[in-house]
Amino acid sequence: MLQMFMYRRNDINNGILYSQRGMPQKDLTSDGDGSFAIGRQNYIETVIASSSMTQDQKTSKKWYGNRDASAVVANRRNSTIGKGSINDANSAIGFTTDVDRNTARQAIIRARAGGYVVPPKCVHSPGTSGAFCYTGGHSDLRFDPITLLPTKINQNTDRTKELLTKRYNFGCNLPYDCINKSAFCKTQC
Repeated sequence: MLQMFMYRRNDINNGILYSQRGMPQKDLTSDGDGSFAIGRQNYIETVIASSSMTQDQKTSKKWYGNRDASAVVANRRNSTIGKGSINDANSAIGFTTDVDRNTARQAIIRARAGGYVVPPKCVHSPGTSGAFCYTGGHSDLRFDPITLLPTKINQNTDRTKELLTKRYNFGCNLPYDCINKSAFCKTQC
């Protein structure tokens, strides 16, 4: 009888590793070149060579390395690569993340740049209409604990709004929202 083997799906998750001298997956901004691996190897060989010398060898002969600018930069680069990626403490190390904070922000920027405005049900009664209103973490609305209705932080009465938008106050008619936002809006007539 023919045996059928079921292969288990084995997802490789090498974004975060805990092993010493392990190499986690790198993100898209990394060059696919061998320069990173070569820098790690140079750091390892330098550390091994300096730690294998005895104290007499270190003090008896003066070791002068190449000290021109390109060698200094190369040594610093190799040292930084090695210290940042060797993981001697066996703690979690990773070069990527599963949270991309820029994706949602850039999508909102693209949508709003295309003429999109926030729906009135989000502006006038957020939280009560059942619609999800994205505030980006910075909302100028507060909810009154008794009525559970949103109230503006800067509450001006209708009379104050009229006084603020009068032509003789600012030299021109300005929308009320522009007055509350910044001093720059106030000067744009």
